[in-house]
Amino acid sequence: MEHIKTLFDRLYHEPFPSERGKEVLGVDLVLIDADTMGLVSQFISKKVHLEVDKIKMLERCYADLKSIVPQFDKNEKQYFASLKQLANDTLDIAKSRKLSDTEIEHRHKWKSVYKQIKDIVNELDPLGVADMVEDEYDDLNFKIYSLLLGNRQDSKVFSAIKTFIGNYYGVQVDDEDLNKTIIKLNSISLDN
Repeated sequence: MEHIKTLFDRLYHEPFPSERGKEVLGVDLVLIDADTMGLVSQFISKKVHLEVDKIKMLERCYADLKSIVPQFDKNEKQYFASLKQLANDTLDIAKSRKLSDTEIEHRHKWKSVYKQIKDIVNELDPLGVADMVEDEYDDLNFKIYSLLLGNRQDSKVFSAIKTFIGNYYGVQVDDEDLNKTIIKLNSISLDN
């Protein structure tokens, strides 16, 4: 993975070696460069993951690069050969880590549940900062998510949240407000 980041950084900072708008075998060199670098950038930023449609796009870029590299001389050849290598190495890893449809569905469900928890905790807003600090309650949100996956008994959830807020944030919340929050949290379906 490090070699992909290194090669990406080198190509990113290297001057584009060809005339703008030039095409080789019907492939626009500026576009193939931008598309390949953009997809690899997404791969790096998503912690070595690309969606299936992005993998297919990168495969097309790689096929185009493979056909045009032999057409170049020296400087252009070196740049586009490196770009081809970058696409190939990225594809090798991305394909081996391709998520199954079940895993993708599971991740979408997780995001949906987490967003519901976040909205409910932001309503409770124990520190009074939910409208100013986007991720202030992330630790609490993850704690609640793990509680909801386990035992949803109101008294246990109440005790765990109250203790967490007191210990982690150093504040107390009104018991009535917390009970209303727990009712909302327990209404979240983990199957949606």
